[in-house]
Amino acid sequence: MTRSKPVSISKAIFAGLDSDDTALVRHLVEKVNSKRHRNELRRRYYDGLNMLKDLGISIPPQLRSVEVVAGWPTKAVDAMSRRTILEGFDTTQGGQELKSLVGQIWEDNRLDAEAPAAHTSALMHSCAFGFVTQGDQAASEPRALITAQSAENATGDWDRRRRCLANGLSIIDVDAKTGQPSLMNLYTPNRVAVIRAVRPGLYDVEPIDHTMGVPVELLPFRASLERPFGRSRITRAVMYLTDAMVRTMLRTEVGAEFYNAPQRYALGADEDAFVDKDGNPIPAWTVMLGRLLTLSRDEDGNLPQVGQFAQQTMQPNIEQQRSLAMMYSGETSLPAGSLGIIQDNPESADAIRARNEDLGMEIEHWQKSALGPAWRRLMLRAVAMSTDSPAALAEARSLRSVWGSWSAPSEVSRAQASLARVQAVPRLAETDVELSRMGYTPEEIESMRAQWARETSRANLTAILESARGQSAAAA
Repeated sequence: MTRSKPVSISKAIFAGLDSDDTALVRHLVEKVNSKRHRNELRRRYYDGLNMLKDLGISIPPQLRSVEVVAGWPTKAVDAMSRRTILEGFDTTQGGQELKSLVGQIWEDNRLDAEAPAAHTSALMHSCAFGFVTQGDQAASEPRALITAQSAENATGDWDRRRRCLANGLSIIDVDAKTGQPSLMNLYTPNRVAVIRAVRPGLYDVEPIDHTMGVPVELLPFRASLERPFGRSRITRAVMYLTDAMVRTMLRTEVGAEFYNAPQRYALGADEDAFVDKDGNPIPAWTVMLGRLLTLSRDEDGNLPQVGQFAQQTMQPNIEQQRSLAMMYSGETSLPAGSLGIIQDNPESADAIRARNEDLGMEIEHWQKSALGPAWRRLMLRAVAMSTDSPAALAEARSLRSVWGSWSAPSEVSRAQASLARVQAVPRLAETDVELSRMGYTPEEIESMRAQWARETSRANLTAILESARGQSAAAA
């Protein structure tokens, strides 16, 4: 959901909401509005809709309307989000009941699609928000509903002492005509208030009590003590370099036009040759871009001397593009080759991995410090909402998030690394952890385990039958 104007509730009435919570809703909506401009700006850069910032020097008026797009901000976000893959959850103590429950929650909420979308929004806007609520089972929703919202439609207040959100607001739907929300959820430590529009300016509130604290998790990128809501991957430097690249690309387009319209000169030409039939001066760009130049003799009957300047080269523009790409590479930890800059010599596999090392370190830090703990707490709340089993709830404390490899090494290199680890510690070969390191997904590991169990059962049954036959033959 995207908006073109601020959310408006300044004169709204909330039936069933006390004065403190009403003031909290207004505060959080105003907080969303205060960040709207910067959030929309970064979304435009991500979508390639940023406007040309012309310096008014070298680009002719006829070419300023040419649509030039540089997809670098998209690359900065997607190159990281596509390497940050939440594959599921594992447990060191949980039995089959807990694993089945977690798998069902994952499948019902389609977290394999929701989690990457949340990561993309977090990188774009500096953070995203995850929510756990009771699903409407009459509408075929799961019992525990895990959803994510971008910073354009959700916010909260940060509790520095408890290091979590003190409250949260999710704007689920907005009336495009009035700019007023038609559905919102307000999250407080002991209550979720479902706020629905009855008519413009009037809301009905349905409170849902709970005992799980604030069921909202912040998914920040590059959080700090001063900025707990993180920083966008589309930094000011990224936006500046993107603008510079757009201008350089447009200047290259202008230069390409001059290859088909070389600059000419005329000595001794009459001024009438450069005015139209109405006596108005012909614009300089029209003369320069014209394909045919017609000149008459002067008053003495002499023909003007016409010549052509040496053809210009686009090499300076190409070199500037390369320079901007190298600066962008340093800012975002992306290899220059991924930005379309072809090096003179092809890079080896080791060189490519080394150039991605900075990006990989940032991904691993993000997973361990922010994403992993947040997704784990969301799953813990979903488990608590989905079962009353004391055993499953106790085992759930050992849940941990499982992440795919950001480097995506080849199968050969993974097998070699696994062989070295298993030779050092043979029992590693029996663990799901080692199978995961080899590149197998949780579903594939479960399938392999089931097949091995069937083969073991079949072998045991065969051994029992053979033993029974032997005993019968001995008795006979």
